[in-house]
Amino acid sequence: MTEIEAIEEAHRAAQARLGIVGAYLALADWNTVSAVAAAETASGWLSRSLRMIVGIRRYSRRLAQSYYQLARALETGHTLGLPEYSDDPLAITMGGLRKQYTDLLLEIATIDTEKPERDVEGAWLHDRLVEELKAADANRRKIRLDNSNLDPYIQDLLDAAGDEDSSVEVDPFDWLDDMTDEEVADAFGKLLVKNAVDIQKDAAASVRQNEELTADEALDALQASHGNAGSMGAGKVDKYGISAGRDAINDAINNDGRIEMFARKCGPNPCHFCAMLASRGFVYTKATGSTTARDTTVAGNYVGGDIRKYHDNCHCTIISRWSLQSKLPEQNQFYKEQWPEVTKGLGGNAAMNAWRRWMYARQRDDLNAMREQAKQSTS
Repeated sequence: MTEIEAIEEAHRAAQARLGIVGAYLALADWNTVSAVAAAETASGWLSRSLRMIVGIRRYSRRLAQSYYQLARALETGHTLGLPEYSDDPLAITMGGLRKQYTDLLLEIATIDTEKPERDVEGAWLHDRLVEELKAADANRRKIRLDNSNLDPYIQDLLDAAGDEDSSVEVDPFDWLDDMTDEEVADAFGKLLVKNAVDIQKDAAASVRQNEELTADEALDALQASHGNAGSMGAGKVDKYGISAGRDAINDAINNDGRIEMFARKCGPNPCHFCAMLASRGFVYTKATGSTTARDTTVAGNYVGGDIRKYHDNCHCTIISRWSLQSKLPEQNQFYKEQWPEVTKGLGGNAAMNAWRRWMYARQRDDLNAMREQAKQSTS
């Protein structure tokens, strides 16, 4: 793995961990919302979820900025804007940028075990997470944090690190500021109500109006809808929190005079749509001036989408390159090679359906292989 790929993998994984922390806490807090009186009991959940979003956004933006500054310096010798650790443009080195990035990754990696000293919102997230992890019982419906371990990504980053002492020039740039608490509330408060609280309120009203349901059936329906609404709200906290990093990178890309191209970066188990976007490779260049991932492998075979759009619980990121000679990461290259084979002779929805079936089959085979391996290891 090259150093820039290790930097990118760590960035994606750390943004995913931030989103998962937010979703975990929001889903746990949803238990304070009544299934039969959601609107009347949701104020606490809403205020805590908004504070989670504030804390996650601050980490997410700082992480994105540090990632972009390090990756850009690695490819060009020029970083974008002054890093957090220094206001002296003559004192910036690759080692300093690497340390800033690694320190931030470690802070995110240990947010459930070590309390941040400087960041008030980060400290609050830590306290909430520790509190919830102590209280959680085995039967609670929750998102597991186990799969967001950053240690392997940090180790890959350390293994791939190059020269520490080389100096880095600074191209002036003003990075996006954090949204204020009030701006977060204005931007996301009503959306959280619409996509969680109102869903449960409407579901409860529907159950009450259904006179054919027995008492047990009504209770089951309320519990099911309550779980679904909570999951919806958790997904929104995840998405709105890490959107800060995405916004920062989008702004940098739009204003970075040195950038040449960028692409969609997926996690190890993406949905079929995100994998399709990743298969387009470095679809955006200065020459094309477009962020729409179009399929050009077969005439008339149009399946595309904006590579800077994300669904709920999506942990994809954007990877940038400052040289047209840069190679695609292995995952992107694999999907790029597979798309024309899987969708051969197909276009539009038919192509996308074929791709979806192929992705599901791969994931099913991988899951079966993991289960078989686990079975053999315990026998």
